[in-house]
Amino acid sequence: MARGPASSYPDDESFGSQRVVRRSLLFFLFPMLVISLLAGNLGWEVLRANIGRKTAAVLTFSVIDAATTANLLALATGLLLARMQYARAVRPVISFAIDDEGIRFSPDSDEWRVWIYNAGSGIAVVEDYRYYVRFVGQPVPNDRYHWVPLSVVNDQMRSRGLVDGRDFHIRWRTRGSALPSVQSYTDGSMLAWFTVKALAELERFDIVLRVTDAVGDSHQRVFPCVNRLPSVARESVARYRRRPSTSTG
Repeated sequence: MARGPASSYPDDESFGSQRVVRRSLLFFLFPMLVISLLAGNLGWEVLRANIGRKTAAVLTFSVIDAATTANLLALATGLLLARMQYARAVRPVISFAIDDEGIRFSPDSDEWRVWIYNAGSGIAVVEDYRYYVRFVGQPVPNDRYHWVPLSVVNDQMRSRGLVDGRDFHIRWRTRGSALPSVQSYTDGSMLAWFTVKALAELERFDIVLRVTDAVGDSHQRVFPCVNRLPSVARESVARYRRRPSTSTG
């Protein structure tokens, strides 16, 4: 799982944009290797033809003649371009959304839900979920993110007096599970929910998700949940933190 600087600025709208982190070995890297070899062989054949085969004994060496090489190179390049166009057509678009019960976005809502969904045209298969948590009052680390699995997150939340199933809940998703294409985020999967009490303890709660698409490429998306809260939820959290009886240190 990729690591990023802990000092990254999640309020930047470009933070966590989806990106390709690994290309398919069979369907991308191998064709690129074949094209490179064919291009090299074509250059060699052109060199032999221009200099003359009798100039040096090494110039008599040939694997594939220039005409055949050119045809194969054109075919391989065309197939790679077709593959790239198909990859774009079936590219998953991993998205997140936050709402409350009834999608009312009410200032009185005590529970806020995090949804994950695929808004692209192609199916995605989950490779991995990881989380980064920093609580209010904790220092900002000078090194890099330490992404942890859900079991560690649950322990961290409990260490702050938060009860799973009452103050928060994060759904466990197995590797290999599918993220089919949907029209609306409510047709996706509710990944987690948090009460205002739990949100008041959190300074950062980031989710990193990596998926594989239909052509074998791996995509990664980071979602900073706390920094993407609706304005009404932010105001509720701020009011909760101002309560005299609330301690977030």
